[in-house]
Amino acid sequence: MNHLRQMLMNLLTNSREALGEYGNIWVTIRRREEFADIEVQDDGPGIPAKDQDKVFEPFYSTKGTGVGLGLTLVRNYVTQFGGQVECVTN
Repeated sequence: MNHLRQMLMNLLTNSREALGEYGNIWVTIRRREEFADIEVQDDGPGIPAKDQDKVFEPFYSTKGTGVGLGLTLVRNYVTQFGGQVECVTN
């Protein structure tokens, strides 16, 4: 349960920081057989196409602060439990 909490905190923190002062964040959880799909979405500016493949790499960050490990930890936790994680920008 601690891993799930940490994953959600990392995703929500990234969304909040990307939004700046204003914006919306949605969390959707869908049950799919014995699994769950968890989607964190915001209406921020998105991630440039050239950076989308890099966001899960250790120490990669587009922000001036932070270490760049949040999404790496998310990916590691998710794959450890047999799941998948992806970054989608519309």
